[in-house]
Amino acid sequence: MATDIRQATGWYVYAVCEPGDLKLTGLESVDGGHPLETISGDGVSVIVSEVRLAALQGLEEEAPTEDGRLAQMARRHDAVVEAAFSQGTLLPLRLGTVLRDRKAVAQLLSGAGPYFRDELQRLRGCREWQVKVLREHQSERSSEEGRDFGSGTAYLAARAAAQKERDETATKLNVALERLDAGAATAADASEPIRWLTQGTLYAAAFLVPGQQEAAFQDAVEQGGAGLRELGVGVELRGPFPPYHFVDAKLGGGPQ
Repeated sequence: MATDIRQATGWYVYAVCEPGDLKLTGLESVDGGHPLETISGDGVSVIVSEVRLAALQGLEEEAPTEDGRLAQMARRHDAVVEAAFSQGTLLPLRLGTVLRDRKAVAQLLSGAGPYFRDELQRLRGCREWQVKVLREHQSERSSEEGRDFGSGTAYLAARAAAQKERDETATKLNVALERLDAGAATAADASEPIRWLTQGTLYAAAFLVPGQQEAAFQDAVEQGGAGLRELGVGVELRGPFPPYHFVDAKLGGGPQ
């Protein structure tokens, strides 16, 4: 007999963490209708909640809006992960990670426990920081537009000079970006490019930084950013975050 999707549930997995007494009171599950809990086995724990499968249906087809279902679930998911991360090391899992039932959660722990323990050890004491370089809003109007050059020769010379200036600026910008990236990397354990760039973003990367290196990392970003700001671009340092870009766990154990 087929299960009615309106009644069917699965087990939503937020993160893998070390066993302990996590304080998650006051937080909502992704569907807002089930309590959060931790299930432990083989030296690790997972943060889970039962979830109505109907609440997940059609999310990929929905237009993203600030108050839509996907945005609400993402906020609830992130709130749980960030609350747990403030209390200890964890492996945040992707939004929408669902297992069939509680037995499948237990099987996950028994099968992937050693891998999860190794990953928790690797990430212990580290937090993610993100660096973005943004093109400042500038007029698109050409420097030679509207000027009276007096002759075609003068106009062509002005265009050539403007192109040369743009090429020189682009070269300086690339050098400055490389200097920023290299300097930040020296104070980090690892780095990953952020692949989904918004319009106007010239560079975006995530860095996994040990706690004792955070001051040095911030200094390196500030020093690298100074040269970029002189070229008219903005530099943003965001964080700290759970290590979203440095977890490659898949359910079943082992990296993807």
